[in-house]
Amino acid sequence: MYMRVDEFIVLTSIIGLPFAQGEEEMRPPVDIEEISEEIINYLNSKGIYDLEEINFVEYLREDEEFRTLFIEEVKKLTSQANPYLMNKYRKNLSKNWGIEISDDDRMGEVFTRLANSKINQVPENIRNLILIFPSIVLFGILEVVFLVLNFIYSLICWVLLIVFYKSKFYHFRKIKVEKEEIEL
Repeated sequence: MYMRVDEFIVLTSIIGLPFAQGEEEMRPPVDIEEISEEIINYLNSKGIYDLEEINFVEYLREDEEFRTLFIEEVKKLTSQANPYLMNKYRKNLSKNWGIEISDDDRMGEVFTRLANSKINQVPENIRNLILIFPSIVLFGILEVVFLVLNFIYSLICWVLLIVFYKSKFYHFRKIKVEKEEIEL
């Protein structure tokens, strides 16, 4: 199930989300004085009779079946939308998101273009900064490796000194030295 741009605009205007709002307050592109019979019957079957008490946004989040029914009803309402207001909402949405939007675009395609445009807006310097992180990690790994190798090299040298000393390759001798000092 996919949603077109016009259906998204009708849905957000009904729920009251500000995605397509412009600088001036616009009325919804469809008249929604009364709730459809399918939605009323569904809510009645769930034991909800007072429709003023229900928070539709919360109910949309919680109930998958209700969400599907609600979106189908929004799709039916989209054909009755005021074309002038829909065009104005589409222009506002294009302006707010910074991408071109037409009435027959799918929202999945629009979100993909939106993500791509935001990624392309990242300046080249920030991309270069992001590329520095792997080199910093590599430098850190090399530091640790060389620290370990230095420790192993020191251990081998220490063992060699002990082996050479035990094999009498060299020996220590204490030499007494006379020392002269001048005091002022």
